[in-house]
Amino acid sequence: MSGSPRRLAFLVYDSRSGSTLLSREIRGFLEGVCVTPEIGFDELFRVGEPGLQKYGWPELLRRLYSGHEFINFRISQKRALQLLCPDDGQVVGLVEGIRRLLDAYCGEYFGSECNWIVVKNGTHIRYWRTMHRLFGDELVLLHIVRDPRAVINSKLKTPRPYQPEEMMAWGGALLASLRWRNYVREVEGAQQEGVRIYQLRYEDLIKAPRENMERLATFLGVKIRMKADAQRYFIPTAEKEIHKEVMKPGINIRRQEAWIEELPKHDRFQIEALCYRDMKRFGYQVPGRLYRRLQSLALVAGLPRTMAGTLKHLRLKMRP
Repeated sequence: MSGSPRRLAFLVYDSRSGSTLLSREIRGFLEGVCVTPEIGFDELFRVGEPGLQKYGWPELLRRLYSGHEFINFRISQKRALQLLCPDDGQVVGLVEGIRRLLDAYCGEYFGSECNWIVVKNGTHIRYWRTMHRLFGDELVLLHIVRDPRAVINSKLKTPRPYQPEEMMAWGGALLASLRWRNYVREVEGAQQEGVRIYQLRYEDLIKAPRENMERLATFLGVKIRMKADAQRYFIPTAEKEIHKEVMKPGINIRRQEAWIEELPKHDRFQIEALCYRDMKRFGYQVPGRLYRRLQSLALVAGLPRTMAGTLKHLRLKMRP
């Protein structure tokens, strides 16, 4: 066993929802809470404990290190293999393996100050059922949500940091709307199954950062600093351009409603029609119920752009 007293929380979100700003604020305000850059354990959660028994740690580590989701895990594959396949022949299970990897990471980059490790990766929410089976009542999720119109407006303009040849919303507003809706509904499903979740709206965070960090500190049972240190959070080089506002002191609230002027009407229609119920649930203003009845029309309207974007995306993935 790693014997680590550190507790784990998983920060989940759709991209461009303010997760990096939240990570900066957590790292700056909360004592003993460390936040990783984006690190994806998706492959481990996808195969679960049966997959570990079938493939073994060497193969699963090979898969992790060959994907861009693990590029920010700055521990060598050789050292990771030593942690998970010790010379004494001890069998290391999936949860213990994840803890050992994160303990090594935190020991290398955060030192002894870390009592909570927050693992930042939005796509982990897809695997909450497996995570719940693995971690049981110890599973803690932190979820930040943002108005999907603002999210998708940003995605339509922002290149993917690790695949700069295409925009983050490579499938257009239709696919991005379905993704946002799927993420928030996965969180809703996890809540209904009793997973411990702290939810925060981006719009509330930027209006009152300290008050929201005080509530999160209470949720995690940690102390809050009198003055935040914004320089404590590490942003990978590849992500610095898309997070240049977060790297500046303070919070820029001017972009909060930029989507009102920038988002094309046809994209806004698709978003509001497809995300209507969930937008209302989170308190976002949206036109009347007519939009909810136009979901089929929104799907048809967005399909050609989604198909073209998907074909381009697949060609890029298949490129040597």
